[in-house]
Amino acid sequence: MLNAAHKDAKISYAHRPQLRDELQQQFRDSIHMCQTHERPALDILMARLRGERMVFDAYNKHRLGQATFRYYKAVPAPDDADARLKSLGEDIEEDLENFPLRFQVVDGGFHALTENLRPIYQVADHAARLATRAQTTAQIPPATPVKSSAKPPRPSTPKADKGYDKLRDSPVPNLDFPKGNITLAELAAFNPQAFKSWDMIDRFCGNGGSQATLAVMINHFRLMSFGPITSNSVYRLFKAPMTLRAKVEDSRYAKWTTGIHGTQFHDAANFDPTSVSVTGFRTAADGKIRTSAAPIPIKDMANGVKVLPVGNDALDLTRAVKYCQEHPDEQWMYPSDFERLVKERLGGPAKVKPAHHDGATIARYTSNRIAVGVSLAKGRKRDSRGRLQKVDSDEEEGDISMTDSSDDEVNFESSDKKRTKRKALFDDSDSDELDTPSRKRKTKRAKTTPKSHTTRKAPCRNPAPSRLRKSFLGDDIDSDSDGDAYRGPKKSKKAAVSVRRSKRKTKVTQTYDVETYGVFDEEEEDTSQAVRDYQYSETEEDAFEDED
Repeated sequence: MLNAAHKDAKISYAHRPQLRDELQQQFRDSIHMCQTHERPALDILMARLRGERMVFDAYNKHRLGQATFRYYKAVPAPDDADARLKSLGEDIEEDLENFPLRFQVVDGGFHALTENLRPIYQVADHAARLATRAQTTAQIPPATPVKSSAKPPRPSTPKADKGYDKLRDSPVPNLDFPKGNITLAELAAFNPQAFKSWDMIDRFCGNGGSQATLAVMINHFRLMSFGPITSNSVYRLFKAPMTLRAKVEDSRYAKWTTGIHGTQFHDAANFDPTSVSVTGFRTAADGKIRTSAAPIPIKDMANGVKVLPVGNDALDLTRAVKYCQEHPDEQWMYPSDFERLVKERLGGPAKVKPAHHDGATIARYTSNRIAVGVSLAKGRKRDSRGRLQKVDSDEEEGDISMTDSSDDEVNFESSDKKRTKRKALFDDSDSDELDTPSRKRKTKRAKTTPKSHTTRKAPCRNPAPSRLRKSFLGDDIDSDSDGDAYRGPKKSKKAAVSVRRSKRKTKVTQTYDVETYGVFDEEEEDTSQAVRDYQYSETEEDAFEDED
């Protein structure tokens, strides 16, 4: 279809190069998107149909920017305005053959895709509309003062000043439902407070909707002059009517939430997921206003709407709002005139397709992040105001800290936090590259020396080696030093297999310095010196006998 439209635009508008180039560029971009699979083909086709209409509409208004004086009154017209307009060509008529892509779509059997496209701008229609509006205004008699029974508008409440009631610029919640089909997207755009209805809550949540998804939809379609609505605000919008429902219908609804609706409150036997009808729906009963509100003009439902529903989001309500905006002289009221307007002016209800169903609409506005957040929120509790409570991990952290600080275990606060305590205790790595020379040796030495409150015993001083042994072995006899080859605690070694060697020039005395403990007096020092002298003389005699 896009290729055929590209060729048709080249032939049909060869005498209008700017219009031809703009259409062909859009068609080429769409063909490239289809080849690269950037978006679904149907979405690309719908977007290009709307883009084609916008190009022709802009051409009729101001010739794609070359004759802005023709449409905008603020732009002064040049002296050669008529000659310039004549050189740019005449307006494009609202004929199917004039739209290259629309013709291919209708010819291919997809006429439904073009039903919601508005007519392009025509100078004659615009002038006639302005004349009709002026004539209608002149025929209206002067207003007669009539005592109104309506209550004056409520003054601004402190809640509104603080940012509450962010949907107060939308229709009131006790507005009756009409007879007909309305999609979820249309309700979110034109009448979001209709979701306070019990039947609407059952319909929305029964199809898998969540408050996060509805918040995304409302913020997408409406201007939100008082700030974007949050997921918690949507939950409160649901919760107030359901609390009243618990008092009127069933007490089980007192514990209702969107997360458990599908498992505990969903009536699958009497539920049709393919239905988008609101016929017979009860008015939103929030306990504040129990009477139905007066009908409102359908054209006023567009107030506060940022983006009109299009494509699969749009159905009869969108068509009705567009018609009333294009025909402001006609007075149609919602909901009383909705069914008659659809039959008499719009050619009857539009065909409901699977893409219009609630499940498809919810899926379009539920991102992966929202889906994950909804699944995680199902197990969380809410406070008295309905806010989700944070997961309290203080108890788990307390258990871990108590285990780590036990008197019978080693303190590993200085070790790497990413390693668990069990891994640190049972690390049997012998690689020198993974060792930390100072900290790891101290940690391993402390494993077999648990903390104890008993009195520490003073170590005994080893006898000094003989001079003859020093002459043969030199500094290698220093077996009390901590060398790099040391692994494991000393107490675990009952017998030394080999003499440990160290390259240190001075003897390490930090661990074995018994003088710091003050356990030797002068008498014991003399006795120890006598023992060393005796061992020295005995060793010297043995050495002489070996030489003989």
